[in-house]
Amino acid sequence: MDTQTLERLLMDRALGVLPADVEALLAAYLEQEPSAAQRAGEFARAAAAARRLLHSDAPASLPPFPAVRIRHLQRTRRQLRWIRTLGGLAATVVLGVGLGVMFRDWRASPPLPAGLPGASQERQYAGAALLRSEGFWSVSRLHAWARRSDPSRTSNWSWKSTVSRPKLGGEL
Repeated sequence: MDTQTLERLLMDRALGVLPADVEALLAAYLEQEPSAAQRAGEFARAAAAARRLLHSDAPASLPPFPAVRIRHLQRTRRQLRWIRTLGGLAATVVLGVGLGVMFRDWRASPPLPAGLPGASQERQYAGAALLRSEGFWSVSRLHAWARRSDPSRTSNWSWKSTVSRPKLGGEL
């Protein structure tokens, strides 16, 4: 028998994977060859040492699932989301109050300056009073301002057809 085949058979025998009939034939061969029997003993000792090192009595187990840490992380994320939302709302309220105070001070200021084009001193005082009484953003203020505007300063355009050109005011 050649050396490579013998070593493979001895390794399989040491590991316990040889079929019974091949095991019987190998045992008969080892009785006749003392050097091969000595080599089989070396393989058996090496396999036994490997079993002792690799085999442990405790079964392999996974670490516990970190459910508590995951729940804590989710709770923390939810709290941070609420804090961001409430912080944004608080910033909006502070900004609104600040703008309201600023506009209140602006509305209490003196009348509009006299240098506006086409505006008389009387109209400027009326506009300032209107701003103070009805608020800066009120629609009624805008309507009143438009009604008080000087009709001679505005121009009416009329365009009756897509073929003709637009005419200014009373022109034909």
